[in-house]
Amino acid sequence: MSSRSRRVAVACLLLAVAAWIYIAKAAPRMPDFQVYWRAGARAAAAEPLYRPDDAPYEFKYFPAFAVLATPFGALPLHLAKPVWFALSTASLLILLRLTVRLLPHRRKSTAILITGLLVGLGKYYAEDLVLGQVNTLVALVAACALLALTAGREAIGGGLIALDRKGNIAMPFSAQGMYRGYAVGDADPVIKIYQDE
Repeated sequence: MSSRSRRVAVACLLLAVAAWIYIAKAAPRMPDFQVYWRAGARAAAAEPLYRPDDAPYEFKYFPAFAVLATPFGALPLHLAKPVWFALSTASLLILLRLTVRLLPHRRKSTAILITGLLVGLGKYYAEDLVLGQVNTLVALVAACALLALTAGREAIGGGLIALDRKGNIAMPFSAQGMYRGYAVGDADPVIKIYQDE
């Protein structure tokens, strides 16, 4: 069997396993995703996000996350679930590959390392998919940032601009510089690029 044929066979097997997990396990569940979906719909309609009557599955994230979930909230739930599941599954496959690339000294082949990850952590990956959690996507973003930093591409390593309910501003970043700015009341706007400014 050629290398390409082997890759196609593995891809088909993974696709079949993912389809089985979705149909048999995830489709009737995914309670965490339903929280994101509902929050996305509410954010699009400018409705309150935090409602005690949603218990036990209340939205407990920053409002920006609800804004990011608006494309899913615009879809009917029965369509949004498989889209989220496919996105999460693709993210997991990419994350597995990147995790191996982040190892400083590999002594085993990529296939053996990924198999070890699946055998050791497969239950947790599957549970993440079945519940519709965001953990895989967050881990993928973190792995991409780490990969960028180890490759010397700090500019895409990551940064954050955050504002709390009292108006305090935080702008941490991992690069040498990040274009950022803010304005408060009638004061002059503040514009910065480098860490020491």
